[in-house]
Amino acid sequence: MVRASDRRQRLLLERRARILAAARALFARHGVEGATMRRLADEVGCSAPVLYSHFADKAELLRQLCAEDAAPLLAAMRRAARAPDPLERLRGMARAYIDHALRHPAQFRLMFL
Repeated sequence: MVRASDRRQRLLLERRARILAAARALFARHGVEGATMRRLADEVGCSAPVLYSHFADKAELLRQLCAEDAAPLLAAMRRAARAPDPLERLRGMARAYIDHALRHPAQFRLMFL
């Protein structure tokens, strides 16, 4: 039996994920300055107060996106940093950085504004 609080929590997490996905696309299309919370609310199909119940402001939303997008890059760089040879560590970390940039150009640009 699913409790109401569990269902509510799942719905909140799903909405948050939709907000983040829409924000990522909005930032990619309009840039940071062109993306507004009101425009994002329209894209998600909710009110601006609903957005603000998840994120205090656009800066917090942007920080969350950058943290999520940086996680795979950081994991790849940590794996490369385990190489015993210092030069191989450096090369591996550089490859991870470049590979991430090539695979995820919009996310990369957003992380490194």
